[in-house]
Amino acid sequence: MEGRTQVIHPCLTVLSVGYLAQPILQGNHCLPVHSVFSRAVNLSLVNGGLLTLLNSEYQNLPCAVRIAAPTGWDWRNYCRRSMNITIQQGQLIGGDWQANSTRASNWQPAKLSMPPGVDSQMIGNHHRVLKTLLIDYCQQHQVNSALQLLPDGSTDGRLPSLELAHSDSQLQQQVAGLIGYGSGLTPDGDDYLLGYLAALSLWHLHPTVSRHITSVKAAIAQMLTKTTDISKHYLSLALQQDYSEPVYRLLGCFCRQTTEQELKLAGHQVMQFGAASGVDCLAGVLHGLRTVSSAH
Repeated sequence: MEGRTQVIHPCLTVLSVGYLAQPILQGNHCLPVHSVFSRAVNLSLVNGGLLTLLNSEYQNLPCAVRIAAPTGWDWRNYCRRSMNITIQQGQLIGGDWQANSTRASNWQPAKLSMPPGVDSQMIGNHHRVLKTLLIDYCQQHQVNSALQLLPDGSTDGRLPSLELAHSDSQLQQQVAGLIGYGSGLTPDGDDYLLGYLAALSLWHLHPTVSRHITSVKAAIAQMLTKTTDISKHYLSLALQQDYSEPVYRLLGCFCRQTTEQELKLAGHQVMQFGAASGVDCLAGVLHGLRTVSSAH
């Protein structure tokens, strides 16, 4: 724009790089901008996925780069849709900014699995604490979802029904009613399914739960084209058991002895994503706990 003084930011500090983003940054790429927001940018990958640049207030994602941007930084002032961002051996180069990731930490959580000896009573306790947390959070923040988040909820949204006893065709029908359902960049039904898969993933060695997971995953994989690009990206990661740092932290609480306060903090961090995305996700986790409980 005429009269605008260009400010060159020599190098933004990269704080951390997700484990799926790490090999991308080590190569040489020219990636088009898919979408831009005030505190995040999505870059399109050749495999149809996304590489996300996040401001530091966000927690880690598997395929994301967390950047310590200056106060007041708005990515919409420095990126536009379809412009290219160059990656050269750890260096990200935009129009008038660059970021060096060579000294950033690599975020890669340990894979989680439920240890033996976890009984239905413990699962029920986790469910009770998180259910109360979800209800209180929704009331306090006046969260609106297109879903009925709990079976005994007072809202009249669509009630998800995913049960161990359901046949493959029944699960396909239920998933079809959730994929792309709701509003936002990641619709309510998609966030719910992500949370549901996350909770179930801890019991992947349980024969009955494992068969159910396989059926639900197959149904989701068949319908990914029915939702948004961003939601498709996160659901595709969930099919591989790749989740955000807050989701991993919550799952970790299920796998070890934890205090009620720690569990509440982890649940609260999950719910802080988006207007309703985090709440939908936690509701899906609760549904997953109910499903697992029915298998014990």
